[in-house]
Amino acid sequence: MKKQLDFNLGKVKEQDVKLKEQYLVFSKKEADLKVSYQNWALSELEKFKNTEISNAAGVMLQRWKIENEAAIRQDAINRSYSVNLGKITEHLIPFHINFPFNPKDARFIGSPIDMIVFDGHSDKKDDIIIYIVEIKTGNSKLTDIQKKIKEATINGNIRWIEINPDLDIQGSQTS
Repeated sequence: MKKQLDFNLGKVKEQDVKLKEQYLVFSKKEADLKVSYQNWALSELEKFKNTEISNAAGVMLQRWKIENEAAIRQDAINRSYSVNLGKITEHLIPFHINFPFNPKDARFIGSPIDMIVFDGHSDKKDDIIIYIVEIKTGNSKLTDIQKKIKEATINGNIRWIEINPDLDIQGSQTS
């Protein structure tokens, strides 16, 4: 009988080991499934957040556009009005009562400066003074190129050159 009990005890231990192995295998599978599920859940959450944030941002942008469209349009109209008024003023300023030169001496250029005034030209004076004139209205400021032209004028970096297309580079008459 002792042999039978030892045999049965051996079978029970063997079954106990197999059950423990199966338990460990199932525990490992369960842990792997939990990790897999958590990764999937996090991935789906990120997709959802990105979609919702994108949709929310789009909705907020549309709402902002609708709420501010009138102001944006009015600002564009005001800016256009200011630009057009400035351009008109540039052309008409020589005829303004406070224009310090004879309007006949002014030559409109437009860009990058508004005009050059040959003060004394129309009165046939011996000494003509040349002025580079930029007209600004409202809050407008000099552009970078206008600042450079102003600096060049103040520093005396102005030269005279005559170009005659009938003469070659050395100045002799071409045929």
